[in-house]
Amino acid sequence: LHSLRRRQRQMCIRDRKEEAGSGNKHLDNAVQFMERHYHRSVSIGEVAQYCNIDRSYLSRLFQQQFGYGPKQYLLLLRMDVATSLLSDHSLPVKIIAYSLGYTSQMQFAKVFQQHFHCSPTQWRREKARMA
Repeated sequence: LHSLRRRQRQMCIRDRKEEAGSGNKHLDNAVQFMERHYHRSVSIGEVAQYCNIDRSYLSRLFQQQFGYGPKQYLLLLRMDVATSLLSDHSLPVKIIAYSLGYTSQMQFAKVFQQHFHCSPTQWRREKARMA
């Protein structure tokens, strides 16, 4: 699990470099915090508290920089990592779900379905078919 988390972290850092460096230290700290802690249940209040700012100010910063709020950013981060991990067929969906901070495979599958309009297993099959 530790090597899985390390691999996840490397993917996040590599994929998000363009978004980092906003020039706002609070926003940069919030993004870094989410990238380090997305594998567990993270509340937006916790992120704001870590950055020493109000939740509404944090939301405003995200809206200005990305066009959506911190909750959506965290969801997109998790879905991005999920698709990378699903490419590894040796990883069970249940392990991927827990490694992304979801409390169950069902919860993860529901969120994934809403985001991609297919289940994690269907997504994995489709990607394998296309490869």
